[in-house]
Amino acid sequence: MNWRVFRIAIVLGVGLFSATNYSPVVSSLTQGELVKSLFLIVPASLLALLSVIGFQAINPFSKKVWLEPSWDINPFTLSQPLVVFHFLACIVTVQALVNLVVSIIKGDLYEFSLIGCVAGLSILAGVRLARIVFRRKFQ
Repeated sequence: MNWRVFRIAIVLGVGLFSATNYSPVVSSLTQGELVKSLFLIVPASLLALLSVIGFQAINPFSKKVWLEPSWDINPFTLSQPLVVFHFLACIVTVQALVNLVVSIIKGDLYEFSLIGCVAGLSILAGVRLARIVFRRKFQ
């Protein structure tokens, strides 16, 4: 199966679905709380991702040698944990970016989309950091 085409189709589908089903939830976040959330989500996602990947590094069911995340690898290969997280982070980032753009076009800023963007991008950064921290697991 061509996994690149599959991934692109899923990401485009998520983007299309997000654009056509935009319905913001009314929130009572102040701007200060939003900024605190943005600064909290980055270290929280990085720490959570690195701990899960750390557990996978000692998991006997995980492959002995990990592959670097690529769009050409099966995203559901659970023995390659970085591939799974890379795919999920791309989906979260695209969904949140589309919601953010649609909210700006409609004239309001949906702050939860901004938090989703930051979370998705920090998970992508965490995947790159995990490649450095657990470099002994890679080819």
